[in-house]
Amino acid sequence: MTPLGPLAQAGVITLLCFGLYFGIRAIPASECAFLHYSAVEVMADGTERCEGGPTPFIDVRRTPFPVRMELISLAELEDGDMEVRLELRGPDGRPLLPHQIAITHTERIHLMLVEEGLAHYHHIHPQPEGDSGVYRATFTPKATQYRYFAEFVPVRTRTLAIADGKLDLKKAMSQPDSTLATKVRTENLQISVQGTEAPVRRNRDTTLTINLKDAAGDPPDLEVIMGAYAHVVAFEESLSGYAHMHPLNPDPRMDDGLEMDFLFHPTRSGRHRVWVQIKLDGVEHYIPFEAEVL
Repeated sequence: MTPLGPLAQAGVITLLCFGLYFGIRAIPASECAFLHYSAVEVMADGTERCEGGPTPFIDVRRTPFPVRMELISLAELEDGDMEVRLELRGPDGRPLLPHQIAITHTERIHLMLVEEGLAHYHHIHPQPEGDSGVYRATFTPKATQYRYFAEFVPVRTRTLAIADGKLDLKKAMSQPDSTLATKVRTENLQISVQGTEAPVRRNRDTTLTINLKDAAGDPPDLEVIMGAYAHVVAFEESLSGYAHMHPLNPDPRMDDGLEMDFLFHPTRSGRHRVWVQIKLDGVEHYIPFEAEVL
């Protein structure tokens, strides 16, 4: 092979330098970029708060995730609330430590609990118990048995992961029936939904337009929760998975009322119960409605 002349060598070196420069420029420079999310805020400790785009219905029975959640303990507190301690394990079977889980929608872990008859729903956020890989959360149970979905994003895989299973509170509750009866409250909120008047088609995008009013018929003064004015989660009746939606319009408050649009993309037919989660005067409210999917 004929050796390259000085000019050719200089040209090759220049091309390599350009390639290296633009290659480095193309590497995501932040945790959110690695997750293919947008960084909407940098927290006080330097951690980014990431937000992703709309996601379709997640069916964990058809496509299970190689992660799991292990229950460490359940304890009934003096006021009847329930404390749950759990451990998340990644695809390699090792516990996931707090710095190994990205913050998405202001939290590391989104633990969704739905009563198996779809009558009650909770969305809670287990917090790290030191750096042990154990996470702790407290909630007010309204049922004794739940199906759960723990949603999180391991920094190493940079993709959404779901750990799912069942949670039985009976053994940890002293008087489950009498205790639960006092905790179910009626929301003094009215909800109207456009987009579910007729059955929704599966495997298609459907826009759900939600309007909320208080007991007096006025738009409620919503507070931001998890970086948005509302969160919507839909479950189908076999509880094979869920759809977690966020408003398409960042601020739903208008001069003549309050209106929020959500993109719903179901993949299973059947009855779906859809829960709207909002916050008023520091209190979280869950308002359900029904959607039929063909």
